[in-house]
Amino acid sequence: MSHKKKMLKLLLSNTLSTHLEIKQKAFEELETEFCDNESTLALCELLGLQHPAELRLCAAEMLSKRLSPFEQWKELSTDKQGNVQTMLFQALQSLSDYEDLAVQQLIVHNVSILMEHERTNSSDGNEGRWTDAVFQYVEAICLSSEIELRKLGVTVLGLMADVSPDVFIQQIDRAQRIVVNGLRLADERNLLGTTISECLCKVWSRSLSLGHTHLTDRTALSASLPFVMKTLRVVAAQEPPDRGHGIFELLQTLLEFTPEVVQSQLSVVLEDLLPMIEDITLSKALRVYSIELLGCLLLLSRRDIIRRGWMNRILISLHSLFVERVLELESEFDEETPDVLAPGIHVLLELLQQSSTAKMASRALQLIEPIMQEQEQHSETQRSGTQYFLAVLVEGFVHQLDQPTMNRSMAIVQSGHSDSSLVVSRASYFAMAKMVECLQPKITQQADAVFPIFFNYLETNTGSENKRLSKGELIKNSDIFYALETFIESLRPRALGAHLPGLISLLLPYVQAAKNSLWMQHLALRCIAALARKTKTSFEPYFDAVCDVARALTNTAANRNDELRTILRAQSLKLIATLARVSREKFAILSPQLMDLSMALMQDMDTAEDIIFMYPLMAELSAVVPEQFQEPFPVIIRNLFQTIDRLNADGGSTHSFSNTFTDIDDSDEREEALRCIQSFAVHLPDLLFPYRSKALRCALKCVSHRKKLVQRAAFEVLSKILQLEWKSWNLRRAKKLCRKVFPPLLEFMESSSDAANANAVLSVVRLLLDNPKIQCRALKSYASELLSLMQKILQRQLRCQAVNDDTQRIETCSEIVCQEKQLLELVGDVLPILGYTVGPKEFDVYFRRLVMHCERRCLRQLEKGNITSHQSLIVNVLSRCFVQLGNKGRPYYNILCNGIIAGLLDDQQEVRRRSLFSLKVMILNAENMLKHIINAVSNAMITALKPDTLLSLEEQDHVCGLLCLMIIIDHRHCPVEQFVEAISRHIPFAVVRTEYVTVSRCLMVLFEHYYGYIRPHLSKVLQLINSLLDRRERSYQWYLKWSKLLLLIRKKNSESRINDKKQTELVSNEMEQTDLCCNEEEQLELFICPTYKHKNIC
Repeated sequence: MSHKKKMLKLLLSNTLSTHLEIKQKAFEELETEFCDNESTLALCELLGLQHPAELRLCAAEMLSKRLSPFEQWKELSTDKQGNVQTMLFQALQSLSDYEDLAVQQLIVHNVSILMEHERTNSSDGNEGRWTDAVFQYVEAICLSSEIELRKLGVTVLGLMADVSPDVFIQQIDRAQRIVVNGLRLADERNLLGTTISECLCKVWSRSLSLGHTHLTDRTALSASLPFVMKTLRVVAAQEPPDRGHGIFELLQTLLEFTPEVVQSQLSVVLEDLLPMIEDITLSKALRVYSIELLGCLLLLSRRDIIRRGWMNRILISLHSLFVERVLELESEFDEETPDVLAPGIHVLLELLQQSSTAKMASRALQLIEPIMQEQEQHSETQRSGTQYFLAVLVEGFVHQLDQPTMNRSMAIVQSGHSDSSLVVSRASYFAMAKMVECLQPKITQQADAVFPIFFNYLETNTGSENKRLSKGELIKNSDIFYALETFIESLRPRALGAHLPGLISLLLPYVQAAKNSLWMQHLALRCIAALARKTKTSFEPYFDAVCDVARALTNTAANRNDELRTILRAQSLKLIATLARVSREKFAILSPQLMDLSMALMQDMDTAEDIIFMYPLMAELSAVVPEQFQEPFPVIIRNLFQTIDRLNADGGSTHSFSNTFTDIDDSDEREEALRCIQSFAVHLPDLLFPYRSKALRCALKCVSHRKKLVQRAAFEVLSKILQLEWKSWNLRRAKKLCRKVFPPLLEFMESSSDAANANAVLSVVRLLLDNPKIQCRALKSYASELLSLMQKILQRQLRCQAVNDDTQRIETCSEIVCQEKQLLELVGDVLPILGYTVGPKEFDVYFRRLVMHCERRCLRQLEKGNITSHQSLIVNVLSRCFVQLGNKGRPYYNILCNGIIAGLLDDQQEVRRRSLFSLKVMILNAENMLKHIINAVSNAMITALKPDTLLSLEEQDHVCGLLCLMIIIDHRHCPVEQFVEAISRHIPFAVVRTEYVTVSRCLMVLFEHYYGYIRPHLSKVLQLINSLLDRRERSYQWYLKWSKLLLLIRKKNSESRINDKKQTELVSNEMEQTDLCCNEEEQLELFICPTYKHKNIC
């Protein structure tokens, strides 16, 4: 036996030989000659500490192969199994902390194999006595008073979790006890800062990820969190500075697998975590871990955090990161170190996405307002950081701010703007830019507060040498200028007009080449072009000055390798084209010169890639000097087609600077080319007609493009080209067009985030529907999708419909709100056409669904007498569709009439005007259902004509006209007496004299059927007639209408003369009798002759 052991040792040593033949032969002999049970026991003996480490390693590796199969283990007798267990346990006990890790790993692996075999051999699958003894030993050394043993115990425990997870998870409760007791003892001995405690946390992290489902006692786990956090705090403060990573992994594991444990100790975790976020002396890597962990806590337990009063403290910690960044900017910033602000911004944005905007805004503003209000008590870095903090806040708000909160936010920016520190004022510019970008559309109401800040920025930087600005300063300037451009574009022209002179006077100096870089000139030109585009004719006083500047820039020599100079030249050409919308007269004077310039530029430039810069200018020139396009038109149109085809093939812009200076996700040069073709279709239809098929193909290729402005331009060009082609089309070609156009059109409407784009495309839909060839069978398969789209628009479910509250107050100043309103109005044009297209039966299904939604949501407040601008628009749209419903519209009359009544007496003029129009449409289309409308609205209309009414004189005239219209159409169901009183009290009309046509017909009905009601007011009626007949500007038909009314009055008066002598005397003088009894020729002569005296009639 001794000889066999020697041979076994020799063969094991040969397995380590560098000679392959010796090594291979040793393995073969071990497999064939030493595979019996005695050899297995011999291998176990070789694991002892007295043998060399290399030999122990080989023996352990060979033994693991022998013991792994459970069948081989069962072949051993009980005594030999006991001997193997004893020797392996001794080998485990012989391990030391300084032992080779590979040896430790293999011995632990062999021990784990035997524990698994013991569990498998057990009838109930539970642990055996030997397994229990192993873990008792591991627990004992983990809790030992000797540091080396504790380190060894933690290592063995970790190896068990790694090499044999299936066995370890069965002992998860025991492992938890080891970790918790180990941390508790370390705390008692002031040893939490040692690597042993950190390793315990790492082991526990791996253990929980494996066996958290087998954990039965979670109370002890919850009790361990204070020790874990204390360990983290102690370890983080020690060298090296990046220690503590394993503890963060444990906390992340606890959050992932046992969140209720962390929630029970939330205050303990936050109490140690937040100071680490704020501590600038700690390692930035650890602070990043802390911030990320805070983000996980907020995601898991945000409501619980608020309930326990920690949210303010969290916001303060996040605010400190912005202050720290300001300090770093003042010193040297190490770009290689981790950035703590980026994860902090991410956490803040995620928090704002989850939270109520109103509550979070109020909470955050309450914390930062004192910093700006008490400037003497806070440093400039704190004040500057507050501005940046506010900028991120407004970027993260999900919903619109109410007016008080908006005012508070603006006050903070204004305070920073007026701050004596330049650092703070610059930060306020950034905050202002973010507010303009993210708080649309309500920020437009703050124009009087926003523009002074922009003015101050422009005044401050005008005198500086912008040519020497650094890259970072150029980026900041870009943010402010782009914000100014965005704000200009978001305002209605009326709201912008008061600030136009100041903006122009401040922007023009930035175009001067002597003091500004090309980049600054480009930014200023963009803003000037936006002003001209928005204000149009109001911009005319500045036409000459701006045009001179732009022309000077186009005349400068351009180097094609200088991208900045090239894009500046292109921008100046676009600005000149924009000026055509400001003053056609002035532009026409310059048109010959501009046309010559365009032709010269086309000849100078070598490739079509450069000619695209002139497309906007040529589009405007075609409207002013169309005759000058006769000769160069073939060259121009071919160039347009080549540009579109080339960019379609390339998939986007061919210019590298296009990615820098324009929004690549929004547009490229194809938009300009398509706009030019659109202008040619309008102003040069004869020249474009031979190229219409090619233009149509180009537009169809672009309608499916992902860039929204390119798609929009393609749809608009398509509509113009179709107008040239419709006369020659047949049904087959119309169907083919529908298959190509409507799928991308519907997708565009669904995905567009800009209401202006949606408006433009919906206008194309209306134009296509107006074509009778497309309106019929060609459109049938897409009518349902279009009806669903109309329903989504009315329900504000499109991406571009971002404003959900009442927008009446900001319609006058916000372009976004105005575009959304126009979108709803366009639906009112499209829905009736779709109703005709699909037929009453199918249209009734959609209309019923739409009205039910509007009744439940949009119009739910009407019973209280309130109506918003959006609700009045809904009523207006639906009222225009009743003619397509016929009798099926009867169930919806009451709800819509209630909406009209609420709008009729509303204090908003726009709502009243829209309600009057809706009522008139319903009256004209009601047919035999008018009695229901009369019953619903008559009292409100009579009230609207009382002396204390809110309505203007013009609106009262219209209401009176509607009363007359209802009498004309269905006098049998009208409360005639009340209507007559209201009408006679209001006439004569003060403003809208066109309503007299309706009044004359109404009086005919009243005198014919209700003479008794109108008789008391006969004198006023005759005075009205007399005054109208004295007007010389009226037509022959005008006099004829009133002559018939006079004849009817005479007839009815004669019939009642016997019963009422007093009234007979009023019309019984000889002159009137002769007048009323004259024949038809005399009658016509009477009303045609202006010199005839009518005073006796009255």
